[in-house]
Amino acid sequence: NGYADLSGDPDTIHRVSGVWRFAWKSWDLYPSSMLPAAYAPFPGSWAALPGTERTGFASYGLSLTGLDSGRQYAVRIGHTLSACNLLVNGSRLAGAGNPGTSPASEVPGWNSLVAQFFPRADGTADIVLQISNFTDRLGGSNAAVYIGDAALAYSMLDARKLSAAFVSAVLSALGLFFLALFAWRRKEHSFFWFSLLCILLGVRSLCYDDFVLLDLFPALPWPVLFRIGYLTFPLSLVCIAGYLASLFPTLLRRYEALGAAAPFCAYSLVIVFAPERITAQLLPVVQVFGLGFLLWTVFLLVRACIRKLEGAFWTVAAFSAAPVLYVHDLLVSMWVLSGMSLTHFGMVFGLCIIALMGISRYSMSFRKAGAMSAELHMMNRALKRFVPDDFLGLLNSHDPASVRAGDASEVELAVLSAKIGSFPVRVEKMEPEDVFRFLNSFLALVAPLVRANGGIIARYDGDGLVALFSGGSDA
Repeated sequence: NGYADLSGDPDTIHRVSGVWRFAWKSWDLYPSSMLPAAYAPFPGSWAALPGTERTGFASYGLSLTGLDSGRQYAVRIGHTLSACNLLVNGSRLAGAGNPGTSPASEVPGWNSLVAQFFPRADGTADIVLQISNFTDRLGGSNAAVYIGDAALAYSMLDARKLSAAFVSAVLSALGLFFLALFAWRRKEHSFFWFSLLCILLGVRSLCYDDFVLLDLFPALPWPVLFRIGYLTFPLSLVCIAGYLASLFPTLLRRYEALGAAAPFCAYSLVIVFAPERITAQLLPVVQVFGLGFLLWTVFLLVRACIRKLEGAFWTVAAFSAAPVLYVHDLLVSMWVLSGMSLTHFGMVFGLCIIALMGISRYSMSFRKAGAMSAELHMMNRALKRFVPDDFLGLLNSHDPASVRAGDASEVELAVLSAKIGSFPVRVEKMEPEDVFRFLNSFLALVAPLVRANGGIIARYDGDGLVALFSGGSDA
């Protein structure tokens, strides 16, 4: 109860979860000022303790023994709701916002608190967390406290921040890539929604747990960080609805997608314009809607697989872990579980699968376009044997498909009609193959001469041809 013996391997990072000393509505942890409920589980919310409320302020304390007095230690805790001071041996070493005893005196803040300290000469230290909550939905913390060698603790923190930054970079790069593909091919609306989803999840990975966004923008005000972090949740679900509607238009009508996304669009407006406390209080309700939306998505994907729609199996493979990850994060946000959010980490794999599907579809469309272009080129070559480009030029056109019945132009031309004299008599006793060879030899001789003199062969007429020459009688 309020004590932890950390003797043993000095290079171990200890997770000190358990029962801590607790003082409700007091910054003082001396026994004389404690309420009867002098101990409380940590991490956890004080709302479940007798004699407490959701809003208020309290202190948590833990006495450490077994420390090496000559070694520098570090203590780390994830974010608390909604403001916190971290004290070691009576000295304030770190804080998130400024905890207060009333809504007017509290300055909310989110941050991952890390502080270095040296134990007392006898190897002891007292850790105190002063927490107030007049803004968010719960008071206390659902993030565990870690204590260990300072160099090792900071190394672990750097690794966590690096992993969050890496995930954000991968997701953002995917998002920008598919946004560029959408700009190149506007008909692929699924690329647009997918790119927004990647970017939103990339931003979300920076807004929570280790708050890498604050490392990038140290002066970012807490209300802005609060709204950015909260917005990534409903807007991601809106993007999923838009993506599914674009990918399976025959299965999901537009009004159905709009109906599914409407609650999350409304909550997004609440996040932007309403006070933070209202936004936080409404979150559990929206999370229930999110769970229903997730079940609806699973049902939709099952139908898509049954119908064997294009991209259905890829999408199922990508989102197969999403239900488990969402339920885990839902329990973490409700403080049933302690830990970090996993959705944006787990979705990296799924989004990469969808990215491969999108790239495959995009490359396939290019292959189809190339095949169609080659086929069209062959058709044009065959068509030019019967309708030369020069003949189309007389109609002020270069595309046979653009010529319509009744199209005409008035041009002064000279007409040449050339035939083989006595053709019936010449071929009367010839075999069919000999007739063709004889006729082709004549055309092979005359046709190049016509073209060389600027003529156009209008038609082949049995044993002869009709050619047109511009310029009239002077041709």
